[in-house]
Amino acid sequence: GLAGAGLIAGGGLLAWLPRRDRAGERREAAPLDARFTYDVSAFERTDPSLLLYRETSGFPSRFREPGCLAAAGDQILVGGDKAIRRFDGAGGLLSQVGLPARPRAVWPAREGRILVAYRDRVAVYDAAGNLVLETESFGDRAHFTAVTECWGGMVVADAGNRTVLRLGADGRLVGAIKGFAVPSPYFDLHAGHDGLLWVVNPGKHRV
Repeated sequence: GLAGAGLIAGGGLLAWLPRRDRAGERREAAPLDARFTYDVSAFERTDPSLLLYRETSGFPSRFREPGCLAAAGDQILVGGDKAIRRFDGAGGLLSQVGLPARPRAVWPAREGRILVAYRDRVAVYDAAGNLVLETESFGDRAHFTAVTECWGGMVVADAGNRTVLRLGADGRLVGAIKGFAVPSPYFDLHAGHDGLLWVVNPGKHRV
């Protein structure tokens, strides 16, 4: 039965793929029928009564692929491509730090330093953009999605291992918090002014 279903499905796929006639000329495939058309037009408009906020201003990041953002005071850090850019509140570019790889998360630390999380490691840059510290790789399964300054060191969200890593000021592993449900690479955290570490538990829709 499974083999027969596979042959039928395969035949259906082949029927849709482009073919060549006897002379070897490529013929265009017939379009998919209505069963395979997903109409999303109903989601393109939101009822105005449901809108609680409105955009008041904005500025271009000047990245081809912006990927992370953090704010401190009147300065905004945006990471993308292979760089971190620091903007003022009006969108004026203040400085830029070139990076060896795409940043996955960024955090403005004390004394103008910048914490940058790559896929499997964390780097610290000073206010002038010089590399101060870089941790070792945490393995192929690591997929860092957030980083912050906390408890005298750094804390990193690792979506790949569903774990929060606590690092010392020297970048060495101090401990780990496990037990999170992370079904996709969206795993965030924040060090609160109350001294607590707030962590999103996305698979359980909790904080």
